[in-house]
Amino acid sequence: MNFDYFYNGEAERFNFLKVPEILVDGEEFKGLSAEAIILYSMLLR
Repeated sequence: MNFDYFYNGEAERFNFLKVPEILVDGEEFKGLSAEAIILYSMLLR
């Protein structure tokens, strides 16, 4: 396999969200839907 790497500003063209790990792994948040977790992450920005 040949993987291409991103250098300098090339990676800026990709969008990402920071998702708090507690929302994914925490027992108290097991009832949250994936949509709720994504929405919360979007509101954190």
